[in-house]
Order: sequence, then C-alpha cells, then structure tokens
Amino acid sequence: MQILTMRNKKEQLQELLPDAKLSSQRRCRFCDAIFEIIEAKVYIRQNNEKIVCCPNAPLCKGTNENWSTIVFKL
Repeated sequence: MQILTMRNKKEQLQELLPDAKLSSQRRCRFCDAIFEIIEAKVYIRQNNEKIVCCPNAPLCKGTNENWSTIVFKL
C-alpha cells in the first residue's frame, strides 16, 4: 500500500465516509490514538481500493475496519 496524495482531502474523505462528520473524533483500536476523521490518512492498495487509516499509520496497523464506532467528546 502507498499513501494517497489528494488535492482535496476533505472532499475525498467525505466520498469515502459519506455518513461521517469530518470533525467527529474516533479512537484507533490498535494504538488508542484519539483523532478527528479529517486527520486520517488514506492509503491506496494495488487494486486501487482506498483504505482510511489512523493518522499514526504505517506505524499503527489500524484501518477503518478497526476504528471504534464510539465518538469521543473530550
């Protein structure tokens, strides 16, 4: 996988996660980082599938399938 370079990250994330508010917070189950969705990284696989990952990736192995569904309010 390689990181996807985007001209408009906000637009790309809204396309990938249409029901999510980009300012809402998530927790990565792998590294326990708490972050806003807009901070997430987007990777692209060899088959052109786009994967939304924890901002700590690639050190953190978490992907969107691993995110907590709980929105944290700090």
